[in-house]
Amino acid sequence: MKDGVRTQRLEPRAQSHLRPTPLHIGLESLVFTAVAGVSVWVRTEPPGMTTLQETCVKVTESQIADRAGEKSTESGEDLNPFHIAQQQFDQAVRYIPHFKAGLIEFLKKPNRVITVEFPIETQDGTVRNFVGHRVLHSTVRGPGKGGIRYHPDVTRDEIRALASWMTWKCAVVDVPFGGAKGGVVCNPKELSTSDIRKITRRFVTALGDNIGPHTDIPAPDVNTNEGTMARIYDTYDMMHPGRNNLPVVTGKPVHLGGSLGRREATARGCPFATEHALGRGLV
Repeated sequence: MKDGVRTQRLEPRAQSHLRPTPLHIGLESLVFTAVAGVSVWVRTEPPGMTTLQETCVKVTESQIADRAGEKSTESGEDLNPFHIAQQQFDQAVRYIPHFKAGLIEFLKKPNRVITVEFPIETQDGTVRNFVGHRVLHSTVRGPGKGGIRYHPDVTRDEIRALASWMTWKCAVVDVPFGGAKGGVVCNPKELSTSDIRKITRRFVTALGDNIGPHTDIPAPDVNTNEGTMARIYDTYDMMHPGRNNLPVVTGKPVHLGGSLGRREATARGCPFATEHALGRGLV
């Protein structure tokens, strides 16, 4: 036991879930490359356009998350994050005219949206109810992959948008995962460590078999970390004894099979992206 979490030696196992699914991989990669939440340049001419256009997605995840659910009172701009994600897709799909309408609708909508509500007894003895969401956007390229965030402004549409962007980002870098995302509406700054631990375990229990190494794999996000991931693994492992459950979550502590450098990975990506943008004269 370490920090209340059982430890387990990581044995090398064949990661069968990392084999990409061939169905629509080429089609999805084309669309997802064009609409990813990071800046991606498209250098083709869509039907009806006579000049070469270069489009860049300028709305980032952080901007959307900060303003989720709000509307500009001055311009009437729709700042719903899921609506923005859909608009990004509609803009990009114009560059692939052979796509059939039914396939477009399939690629835009999440495969599954789950909302759960659960109580915990807090450290001060009161009972509080919390709402959590988990969205699985696509499993065409592999199991869903995406973080779990704890924040008082979490909304269902925010999670649907983030799951969509995860699908597209995985396609852009050609890793064999689909997109997913999750969140619990809570303010960790007003909760004790014990409260957060209970929220994590109750959320995982409520999701049950809707997450797993071959279906939907959580990861750290806003206000969650490797300790949160260790509790997710530990809870899932107790619910599924006798299996290799370590792949159920990424961002785990290294002694539980996590990756070196994972904690700093997001920040490390910022200078790489900045360097690339400067090299292309975009700034």
